[in-house]
Amino acid sequence: MTKSDIGVIGMGVMGSNLALNLVEHGVSTSIYNRSYEKTEATYEKAKNIISNDAMQAFKTLEDFVDSLAFPRKVIIIITSGEATDAMINALIPLLSKGDIILEASNAYYKDTLRRMEVLKAVGIHNLGVGVSGGEEGARNGASIMVGGDAQVYALVEPFLAKAAAESVFGKCVARVGDKASGHFVKMIHNGIEYAIMEFIAEIYMLFVEVYKFSAGEISEIFDKYNNTKLKSYLMEISSIVTKTKNPDNPKEFLIDNVLDIAGAKGTGKWTIQESVAYDYPCPTIAAAVYMRNISGWKKLRLEYNKLPPTPKEFIKHVEESLYGAVLVAHLEGLMLMKHISEKLNFNVDFLNVLKVWANGCILRKTSIEFSTVLLIELEVAGVELTVPLAEFFESSCIPVEF
Repeated sequence: MTKSDIGVIGMGVMGSNLALNLVEHGVSTSIYNRSYEKTEATYEKAKNIISNDAMQAFKTLEDFVDSLAFPRKVIIIITSGEATDAMINALIPLLSKGDIILEASNAYYKDTLRRMEVLKAVGIHNLGVGVSGGEEGARNGASIMVGGDAQVYALVEPFLAKAAAESVFGKCVARVGDKASGHFVKMIHNGIEYAIMEFIAEIYMLFVEVYKFSAGEISEIFDKYNNTKLKSYLMEISSIVTKTKNPDNPKEFLIDNVLDIAGAKGTGKWTIQESVAYDYPCPTIAAAVYMRNISGWKKLRLEYNKLPPTPKEFIKHVEESLYGAVLVAHLEGLMLMKHISEKLNFNVDFLNVLKVWANGCILRKTSIEFSTVLLIELEVAGVELTVPLAEFFESSCIPVEF
């Protein structure tokens, strides 16, 4: 039996799509899931994509591990927390010194730091891998943020690059720093994402409550914003979502029938916890997290939902305000990243962070103008970049004058 280049554990939506992405791009992949039904379902999908035996499916963890080429490279993309700990504990006696675990679950970076120490003691490498872009990104090209040893990263980068999105900066995969910096960077990415989604939600509320705009009219405004310096993935999908009709009643917009209570997976909360723990203010991200919490208190919100009159003619002003707010959210998150990176010696490479965020992740499709402003602001704020900005833009074929 030919040994596979890499293995993926966890055939949920993310793991299954990542495995399909890898085999479609020529990476031989072994797959395993606790329940074989999901493993089999992914294998059947793969047969419609590839004609060879690039994917191998296994019922037991032992056979899965034995199918991998040395040093074995195992991607774990399952529920974070106790489930990830249990899987790593099950893998330890099956792996050999020098093998590599790529922890791609939605992990809290401090958990990854702890796991790195445990695995280091038995000679197994661990890379913390933050994956952004959701199921679409996992299938068609994700933003992949890796933290850990540079030499170990070099062994897996060729395979991860096959599954990564692309932008003008190249492949959206990079080693963003040392230790658990991959999940650390992903955590802050999500904190920034929370803030921007809150900005858009508040603008939507103003348009609806103050001017009584329909969802269709707001969609047109968002679409116009997305053709300005605000161009981004979040702006694009906000335009699409707001104009989507209700399938049960095509005369209505779907968003008018959605319960306005937001859930959360914890990464926004983790960002605020770190902000408080390291005494670095992130009020914009904190407000966004609290607004998600407030959304759950629907009855109380309705009692206090009284808006005073505000001026009309403010669509353009809102666009400028949103642009400034998006910039502030990015800077807030990146400066928190700098502050904690220095405390924990993560040595985060900010050019690599922005390169990886350029496409494939939720913060993707931000305009080149915006990226330029952001990089200049980082340099002014004292963030040390690995290469001078002018050289970076020139190598990326981005026309910027200094």
